[in-house]
Amino acid sequence: MELRSIINFKTDLQKIIIVIIIFLLNANISFASEPGSKSLTFLNIAPNARAAGMGESFTASVDDLSAVYWNPAGLSFIDNIEAGLNYNIYFGDTTYSSLQFGKNFKFGSFGLNLSIFSYGSIDEYVNGIFEGSLNPYDLLFSLSYGMELVNNFYAGATAKYVYEKLTDDYSGSGIGGDIGIIYINPFGSIIKSSFLKPLQFGAVVQNFGTGPKYSEENNYLPINIKLGLAYKYGFPSTGVKWGGINFMLDLIFPSDDSMGIRFGTETWLYDLFKGLDMALRLGLRSFQETDFISGLTGGVGMRISRIEVDYALVNFGDLGMTHRIGLIYKM
Repeated sequence: MELRSIINFKTDLQKIIIVIIIFLLNANISFASEPGSKSLTFLNIAPNARAAGMGESFTASVDDLSAVYWNPAGLSFIDNIEAGLNYNIYFGDTTYSSLQFGKNFKFGSFGLNLSIFSYGSIDEYVNGIFEGSLNPYDLLFSLSYGMELVNNFYAGATAKYVYEKLTDDYSGSGIGGDIGIIYINPFGSIIKSSFLKPLQFGAVVQNFGTGPKYSEENNYLPINIKLGLAYKYGFPSTGVKWGGINFMLDLIFPSDDSMGIRFGTETWLYDLFKGLDMALRLGLRSFQETDFISGLTGGVGMRISRIEVDYALVNFGDLGMTHRIGLIYKM
């Protein structure tokens, strides 16, 4: 392919991305005005401890198995095989668990995800008489695929099956999906400054589809549109093996809430003790929170050989703290 053709293709690709973003934002506004209600809102809960510690700003920089939730385009960065387990201690007796698996092939990467949100045990009374306990839950099964379409441009899609059980007589299922992109160095040859080369752009639309139908009322999944930027700033060589600092910014456009902003940072310290690497993370969820403090998040990660363990503490103000633990094994 001639150089002029390559430049024209990249320019056309950038224009297409802009058109897609405008279309998705308009679609989100239209979808939010549809009659009916949103169900299965657990789909908006971040199951991954690494990203939760960074304020849930992971759209443009996701590079591991958690891409099955954040942006399926990020599955392209899996080297071989990854398996993950996440466990979230939420409010009251509620918990959120997920099991994930991903595999890279020459033609792209596939990812599987099984998630269960448990509401705990709830006592059921009929006319003031105790009838037993209920154990409602939500379930998600998804299949994702991501690949590099052209140099530095990645795309992915996810198909979802969701099931909600509140009681034996009150349950239902739905189907939906995600679609996302990641573009590394999106300015390309337009801006030749090497300072901008580490810049990454990401976009994803999550949870388009239909939810369970109760009492003849249409229910929709909580559709979410995210636009993200990520930038890695490297430091000069020092005695400490420092991986620089990753800066992340996400704009969130949910169909069932106001716009939100997510900020996040992450830095890795390598080979601290016998091959042990450590990550420090800090984030802020803004606009959708009542105050600054309730939007703060923090987390740490430890990696030795092929095993990485992550922990995140997420503050919800008056509702309290939530704890998230994650494990990823890279084969």
